[in-house]
Amino acid sequence: LFVLVIQFSGGVYLAAVSDMVGTTALMQEDILMAGYASLVGMAINFAVMFRIKFRFSTRTQLIAAGLVLMAANIICAHTSSVPLLVATCFVAGWFRMQATLACNSTIQLWLTPVRDMAVFFCYVYIVVDSVIQLSGMATVYTAFLAQWEYMHWIMTGLLALMILAVT
Repeated sequence: LFVLVIQFSGGVYLAAVSDMVGTTALMQEDILMAGYASLVGMAINFAVMFRIKFRFSTRTQLIAAGLVLMAANIICAHTSSVPLLVATCFVAGWFRMQATLACNSTIQLWLTPVRDMAVFFCYVYIVVDSVIQLSGMATVYTAFLAQWEYMHWIMTGLLALMILAVT
């Protein structure tokens, strides 16, 4: 459940780009760049993720990532500054991937008892890509029923509940 909450909260929700363009008066390309910065942040984390995982406890990683992702959701819902939006999404992507590894490494031996990383990373890839699709659908329905900013507020509340459960 924590993995879903973490993966759903990723800075800019690209499914709501047209709504965001109308509200913030930003160009569509600027918002797409911020969304892609989140994906770059996730990819760059792979270079150091195991070093961080072995340095900090899972609890510390989840609380830190939850706090950063909460701040990122609040910033992305209210800013109209492109550099701030891109930087925030990059940092959010980095922490998303780190927290995803922290969650998934606790069940790694369930997935592959011999620690076969080829199996483990395939699972992580499937989870990340699936949740990207599901978060797009959830964002579309949230924007249709209310406003696109509500997705950020919903995820901020779920992250607060996650932090509370971790502590």
